[in-house]
Parts: sequence; C-alpha cells; structure tokens
Amino acid sequence: MTPDEAKALAATLESLAHHMSDRISYAESRRTALMQGSFALLAGGVALLPLAVSAPDVLRAGLYALAVGVIIAAVVSLLVYLGQTNFKYGFIGTEAAGLRPWKWFYRDALPNSDAFNAPWHTRQSDAGRKAVAQAFKDQWDGFSQQQVTLVDPKVDALQNLEQVYVLHVNERYKNLFLSQLRTVIVRGIVGAVALAAITILIAGGLTLTHTSNNGHQAKPSPRAHHQTAISIVPEQRASVSALG
Repeated sequence: MTPDEAKALAATLESLAHHMSDRISYAESRRTALMQGSFALLAGGVALLPLAVSAPDVLRAGLYALAVGVIIAAVVSLLVYLGQTNFKYGFIGTEAAGLRPWKWFYRDALPNSDAFNAPWHTRQSDAGRKAVAQAFKDQWDGFSQQQVTLVDPKVDALQNLEQVYVLHVNERYKNLFLSQLRTVIVRGIVGAVALAAITILIAGGLTLTHTSNNGHQAKPSPRAHHQTAISIVPEQRASVSALG
C-alpha cells in the first residue's frame, strides 16, 4: 500500500467510524426511550390498583390482573435494561485479540489511565492532587511518542481500521439489545392484556353460574305450589260457611 493509498483509506475509515458512532448513539437513544416507557408502564400499573377497588365485580378481577401483569412486565424490562447497560463485552480489553485502537479511546491512548482517578464523593486530598499532577507529567512522553506515529499513513489507517472493526461488533450488540428489550416489553404488555381478558371471562362465568344457582334455589317447585293452593281451598270454604 502506497502512502497515498494509506491516506485515502484512513480518511474513508475515519468518516465511516463517525457514521457508525452516530448509528450506535441512535440505537442507544431508542433503548433509553424504551426504558422510559417501562417506567411509564410501571406507573400505569400502580395507578390501576385503586381503580380496581371501585370497579364492578367482574371488572375488578380483570383490572387487578392487568395491573399486576403490567407491573411485572415493567419490572422485568427494567431489569433487562440494567443488565444490558452493565454487560461485560468479551471483546473489550482482550489482549489476545491484539486490537488496541489507541487513537480513539483514552484507555488505550494513555499509558496508565487508572492514575487519573477520583473518589465517588469528589473530595481529593492534597496528596491525591499531587499524584495526579505527577502522573499527568510522567505520562506525557509515552503518550506523545505514540501519537506522533500517526504521521505514518499506514499507522493511521490501521488505527482507523481497528476502530471500525470494534464499532461493527459494538453496533451488533447495541441493535441486539434494542431488539431484545423491545420484544420483552411488547410480549409483557400482550401477556398482561391476555391475562386480564382471561380473568374477566372466568370471573364473568363464575358470576353467571352463581346467579343462575341462586335463581333456581329461590323459585318454588310446581308440587309445592299445588299443595299450597289445596291448603287454601278448605280455608276459603270455612269462611263461606261461617258467613252463611
């Protein structure tokens, strides 16, 4: 590969890397929107619980089932989101892979990125600040020596090529996570609605059966009605005789 070809390849790969980074950011934004939708589902499921209390008997069981189903779907989807966010990618930090695109990522560009640290409470001691200042000074030589090698078009092109490869793998995971999270939410909602519908049908059937049984118990038999009529006739005759 000639220097001119290497420069052209480096420019093409750098443009592609930026384009792929935008696509990954778009997938992540959609996944974040689904996460926010899961919180809305959770709030909606909780809001259904007080409505179920004042609902008619048949609908009450269905609303409870819908609320519980929606809450479970929301919680499961949020757990999936958290698991995806903290997923440990096997291809990152693998020395055996031999791909360390230091041009593009601080962890590989800095000789020792762990030296630049901060406590979670953000309170630094004087010794801690001095240690960071010293690390900043000490690592400059190694950093600059590595970066100036990018003047070689082949080195620059190789760094861009490694980064594009990493981005391709990363984009595969991001789109996979997006598809999986969407599937979990959709199936959860469909399952909650189906559970509510089945519960309403069962509750309606039980109510109908109970009403029918009560109606049969309250209705007197024809034989009892006939006996009642016969007992009334002598009383009427006695009344007529008394008047005569």
